[in-house]
Amino acid sequence: MAVEVLHVSLRGWGGSEATGSLFFDLIGFQPETGYTSYPSDSPYKAARIALVSVSLAECDPGPERHQQFATKVGAGLQHAADWFSSLTPTGFDDWRARHGC
Repeated sequence: MAVEVLHVSLRGWGGSEATGSLFFDLIGFQPETGYTSYPSDSPYKAARIALVSVSLAECDPGPERHQQFATKVGAGLQHAADWFSSLTPTGFDDWRARHGC
């Protein structure tokens, strides 16, 4: 068994109504972060920010391929953690209060 593709996203679940970009506004998301955002454009579709997306196919072939994959995943997760630590928790609190989470 192996992980060949990994996608990690931050999701703001809105429920029975589309929430557009409200989740992004509340948490203070700025496009300049380099992350791609996907607004909630229909009921039960979460607003989403793609944080990490790594595929084994994009790594160099050879014996170091899996280590390169792991390094890219680790770097992506660290970048996301650094970004999270720059945000204020009140935006997440506001989101949870509005959506009963």
